[in-house]
Amino acid sequence: MERNKTNGLILLSDDQIDELSEKLKKLNPELPVIGLLMYDDVLTTELTAPMDVFTKYTEDGQQLFNVITIAETQNPIITEEGIKILPDYTFENCPKLTALFVPSAYDMYSQVHNNNIVNFIKEKNKETDYTVSNCGGAQLIGKSGIADGHKIVTWIGGGTQLQKDYPNLKVQND
Repeated sequence: MERNKTNGLILLSDDQIDELSEKLKKLNPELPVIGLLMYDDVLTTELTAPMDVFTKYTEDGQQLFNVITIAETQNPIITEEGIKILPDYTFENCPKLTALFVPSAYDMYSQVHNNNIVNFIKEKNKETDYTVSNCGGAQLIGKSGIADGHKIVTWIGGGTQLQKDYPNLKVQND
């Protein structure tokens, strides 16, 4: 087993990645697919809260949505709080989504400057019915350009910077 010398994460071999791919989360083809984007330093509750809401069954036991996690690679992401999470899918093998949820981190600099994440959002937005963000995730929506000319909100206190960084957005501060 090999570990990354910088962060201590276990590095997966190509064979291990192939084995994990064979165990991809099975989807009900009749249901909408909600994808939760993940990246290092994401806030844990930005993933667990929507997962909790959208994985609930109806009172008569019916599943309403497929909910999956997606990251740039199959390697574990480490949340702001230090939790390691393996994604269900990667950018390369992500299925067609009905909705893409873009979460936030306390510091969005690394994500906004990661062209792979920004391009994934741009490309997935072409097929989704909804691409949504929470709090600082609006920075990634802004960077991707998919909301240019549209109203958008962000975390309380973040609107001025969002508008400055992405003047084509119609940031709502109320």
